Amino acid sequence: MANSSPSGNCGNRLDHAAAAFEDRSWELHKRAASAEAIIEGTLVKLSSELNLHEEQINSLGRFRQAFQQLRQAIREGRLLPWDYSDHPEYTTFKTLAVHVAALLGKNWPDSPPSCERAASQLLQITSNRWEHEWVDNSRTE
Repeated sequence: MANSSPSGNCGNRLDHAAAAFEDRSWELHKRAASAEAIIEGTLVKLSSELNLHEEQINSLGRFRQAFQQLRQAIREGRLLPWDYSDHPEYTTFKTLAVHVAALLGKNWPDSPPSCERAASQLLQITSNRWEHEWVDNSRTE
């Protein structure tokens, strides 16, 4: 029986000893990379069509980094420590997903940004600075 306690290890869902482990692991990584490519394309679209505010750029950059965490964990075959619903990284990921969805669903009456502004926005969103700044640690449980 698997340990499902909030602080316990839930175990790896892929049985490393199974004959199909490598194939299944590769398939999961391909799916994650494909989903990440969709995220990247969405970020280019948002950057080139919207005049984003600083907090929107921050949300998009942090969401991109959170999604990369998922793909990298799949690629490396490691579990994320998101073993309970209020884990700070998991909570941040869910909150950022809502922020991105709100941006996608918003009615944008403004003219699109200039090419220079669009490029600047995309460079800020895709900056490596988010690698260590994406989690919201301000929440107290």
